[in-house]
Amino acid sequence: MRGRAFYAVGGNWRALAHAHMAHSGYPLNIIHHYRLRRGDLAKIADLISRQSRESLTGIRGVSSRRIDLLPLAALVMVRLLAVAAPRDVVFSAHGLREGLAFACLGERSRNEDPLLSAAGDIYERTARFPDRVAELHEWTERLFPEESAPERRLRQAVCLLSDVGWRVHPDYRAAQASAEVLHARALHVDHQERVFLALAVYGRYTSRETHGELRTVEKLLDAGTAKRARILGSAVRLGETLCGGVPG
Repeated sequence: MRGRAFYAVGGNWRALAHAHMAHSGYPLNIIHHYRLRRGDLAKIADLISRQSRESLTGIRGVSSRRIDLLPLAALVMVRLLAVAAPRDVVFSAHGLREGLAFACLGERSRNEDPLLSAAGDIYERTARFPDRVAELHEWTERLFPEESAPERRLRQAVCLLSDVGWRVHPDYRAAQASAEVLHARALHVDHQERVFLALAVYGRYTSRETHGELRTVEKLLDAGTAKRARILGSAVRLGETLCGGVPG
């Protein structure tokens, strides 16, 4: 484990992640794939391990039933970080039950890309024309000839999510569609990818500046990545305009 990522599973360690989010003012309150450097986590874990129940009460996102065990969980984390010396720690919103369910899946299902699988499910439930996404993917592919494999994966996901807001009133589509993507439980991506998808979906519906929560979490992206998300969203919006939102 030394020098690699350690994946923290379990409710008490999720409570520890919530405590760090509250302490640092982290803008996105989603545990899954919350990543911390070893030193940053060691500091907050050491602090929490020495706190009383009263001082921990009221931490955002930490339930009262986790308070009593939180100092102990923090102490275990301090010792683990010292002995195992991982590069960083990635927190999981899932646990042993989800792992058991995954193990029961067939090999084909286990080998699916979790992001594209989840985005595909959302597309099938929300899209007006289920056969249109291949055309949209081909249209946008021509605009990004030098994209990397991870960038292509995100672009494909944005195409699958491009119709998520069509049932919403036009004045609210951008905000509601981007919020749905940003908060989606099923999208198994890291926080930067999550914000990228939400920003691109926002741009798919409007060219206006972001506001509210999306503007706040946009700071998790570097300027170049945020610009790429906006360009991708604009490309999808142009494609939708040219085809009138229908196949062919």
